[in-house]
Amino acid sequence: MRILVLLSSILAACLSAAERPLESAPAGTPKSAEPTEVICTVNGERILRQQVEERMPPAIVAKLIDVRRRLIAVGRSEAEAQDAVDLLHGPVFRQALRLAVRECLMLQEARQQGLQVGEPAFSEAFEREWEALKARQQADRPGHEEKTVRERVRNRLLLQAFRRQEALRQDEEAWFRKALERSTVLDGGPDGPPLPIGFFFPNEAAQRPPELGPPDASKNGKEKP
Repeated sequence: MRILVLLSSILAACLSAAERPLESAPAGTPKSAEPTEVICTVNGERILRQQVEERMPPAIVAKLIDVRRRLIAVGRSEAEAQDAVDLLHGPVFRQALRLAVRECLMLQEARQQGLQVGEPAFSEAFEREWEALKARQQADRPGHEEKTVRERVRNRLLLQAFRRQEALRQDEEAWFRKALERSTVLDGGPDGPPLPIGFFFPNEAAQRPPELGPPDASKNGKEKP
């Protein structure tokens, strides 16, 4: 109950702060959550907050960063501000995390199968993306360094090749479930608890009918022995 009360007060402050114009944030106020925070670990491979947020709509990410900044500016701690942001963007973040985990599993299996990207196709795709970044003056900026862009393009092409396999063309969701069943997905770092498969299929849990226990004889007018 205390957690709900705290979150309610944080949300109230969040909405109030978001409605007021903010002239300037205090010196040292972070603009966003730590991008290198480990959100989960998939078969020993870390998935960072930045990787998840890259799969969220940019407008939502920008709004959440602004809300977090405003909360800190009105006196909330960084932890309280991040808790409020996580609560606000929970469903969108979960969907993005689901996608990040699925793509991570695909890349892992693609490498195990020995799939490779042809150099001509890679060079063409990289040059096209690099030129687009330079046109927007984003090349070599944080998150768009040449090494990072090369890895991103290669992974994208590898995912495209992997998705062309028959099993994935027929039912990618079924493949995802089977991949989760034979994998180890941990909440946070390598010492975190395992994430249940149901975490990645919340709609199924919501649609499942409640389990019925044995009938209570007292409700039928009979005394229990």
